[in-house]
Amino acid sequence: PQQRHTGKWGALRDPETERTTIDYYLFLADLTADAISHFACVVKQATNGRSLCGTYYGYLTQHGPRQQDSSHLALAKVLRCDDLDFFASPPLYTDRAIGQTCGFMSATESVQLHGKLWLSEADYRTHLSEPGSGYGRVETPEQTNAVLWREMGNVLTRRTAVSHYDMVGGWLKGAEITAELGKMRDAVAASLADRQPFHGDLAVVVDERSFAYLTAMHPLTGSLVLQSIIQLPRVGVAWDFYLLGDLASADLPPHRAYLFLNTVMLDNAQRATIHARLKREGATAIWVYASGLYGDDSAGVELIHNLTGFTVRRETWGKPLHVVDAEGVLLAGDKSDVDPVFIPDVSGAEELGHIEDANFAGLARRSMGTWTSVFCSAPRLLPDTLRR
Repeated sequence: PQQRHTGKWGALRDPETERTTIDYYLFLADLTADAISHFACVVKQATNGRSLCGTYYGYLTQHGPRQQDSSHLALAKVLRCDDLDFFASPPLYTDRAIGQTCGFMSATESVQLHGKLWLSEADYRTHLSEPGSGYGRVETPEQTNAVLWREMGNVLTRRTAVSHYDMVGGWLKGAEITAELGKMRDAVAASLADRQPFHGDLAVVVDERSFAYLTAMHPLTGSLVLQSIIQLPRVGVAWDFYLLGDLASADLPPHRAYLFLNTVMLDNAQRATIHARLKREGATAIWVYASGLYGDDSAGVELIHNLTGFTVRRETWGKPLHVVDAEGVLLAGDKSDVDPVFIPDVSGAEELGHIEDANFAGLARRSMGTWTSVFCSAPRLLPDTLRR
């Protein structure tokens, strides 16, 4: 645990001295994926291929700072398994209450890209659940129907499926809830009858391998992924959620912007693929924190420059990192400690924000000729920042 939960570079690992820990996490994920694929094959063989087979896997967001310890870091591998038809998880437990966003735990559009179905097991704590059941429990029948309809809105727009899950019995009983569930079933039928191809303007990208290079239990991991994901429905932009490796797929549609949440490790082939896609589509890339710090066989700030076009320097920080505009309005960052920090050189670029209480740029935009590069030093861009 001490090796797993501490890092030589704070929130980041030294790939030379901590290679054993990085390899441990990659192996753990690979082993889990092999086990899932094995038993899926058993199911198909035992039923002569007649049964659909799925599992709970691909929770890439909900584990927050302990994502590395979850074993959920090989979704790309199990998506290639022909014996698996669907994947499932509960909706996000974070941001579940009335007036919040909720959402899904995985890269739903990557699941679809590989011909699989994502199933949201909607275990909402309705007004009929025990008062101490937590996780966004609601108080009234009206609030129950509101969160169930919010879930259905997420399901319809993200082209997933839903299972209304009565965890202990009695959470979904009664004429009021049953009538609303019937209306939801009708809404699904109408949607399926008239469904057209659709994708968002924004592609949000997460990388499973990069988690192994981030220090487990450091709050930065949660800020980069979970806390960023729950903000996205507030931006007002349709967005798709992909695994980094799927950017190489010819079936992945073009997008106007790409938001790279945790992509600290990219090999040479991935860098070339991303640059080619950005140039071809004339898109904007938004790089968060330390995108590209690690490469095939080395690590360093020159690799960030190679990917983003920004020359950056690394400095120790060890406290919350807030990027603000000229009026002091928060653009990115939260209460979590960040260490180290990567500061962009904004020569020839447009400075959009600076690090609070420091004379350093923290958010900048640069023209790369046929595409646009945006670099942000802090994790978690606020919805209004992304909207603009």
